This record gives sequence, C-alpha cells and structure tokens, in this order.
Amino acid sequence: MKKFLPILIIISLFFPLAAHAGFLDVLGDILGYILCIATGIGCADPCLQLVYETGGTAAWGLCKLVDRIATTLYIIGWSLALVILLAGGITIMTSGGAEEQLKKGKRIITSGLIGTAIVLCSGFILSLLVQFLYPLFAY
Repeated sequence: MKKFLPILIIISLFFPLAAHAGFLDVLGDILGYILCIATGIGCADPCLQLVYETGGTAAWGLCKLVDRIATTLYIIGWSLALVILLAGGITIMTSGGAEEQLKKGKRIITSGLIGTAIVLCSGFILSLLVQFLYPLFAY
C-alpha cells in the first residue's frame, strides 16, 4: 500500500485539472509545440503569413526554400543521430565484456548524443532566426 499512496495522491491532485474543459487541449498544444521544436514536424508554416501580408513576393519564395532545406536537413540529422545511437548500443551489446569494445561503444553513443544536441539546437536557432527576420520581410 505504501507504494501506491504517492500515485493515488498525484492522481487525486491532477484529476480536477484533467476534468477541466480545456486542460487536454492546452496539454495537446504544449506537446505539439515541443514536437515542433524537437523534430520540425507539425509546425505552422511561417511563410504563409508572408503571403497574406505581402501578396507572395520573392521573400515568400526565399522563406519556402529555406524551410524546405531546413526540413530536409532536420530529417537527415535526426536519422543519422538515431543510426549512430543504435550503432553504439549494438557495439556495447556485442562486446562480450571486452573493455576496448565497451569504451568504443560509449564513445559512439557520446558522439550520437552530441549530434542530437546539435540538431536540437539548430532547430532553436532556426526558429529564432525566422522570428527575428520576419519583420524585415513583412513590411
């Protein structure tokens, strides 16, 4: 019973929030925003606003080109990070206890995590860049 007491307390604290009409919508929006930042999938099109305000100028074409390149590089980056992490895990699993193989697997996983962090940071930087440069193209 001692193990379930904290779980029951947490459920009883959050149940009124879950019963609130807009809680799941807000939670879905937050998770969608995190997914957008982390993977670049499910994001609102930042270039569409340019079409509405400028009527589809060359800035819109440039924005779409950058968006397509960024999305492609994002997919490639996440795929490579996943492959590197899997390769490191397989190296560790097949090491048979050999110290050199274990160290090699750990180095591979560390490199994969660094690459994942770089891909994630590039998404943040690209989002900031779009927000800062948007006023230049909108008017």
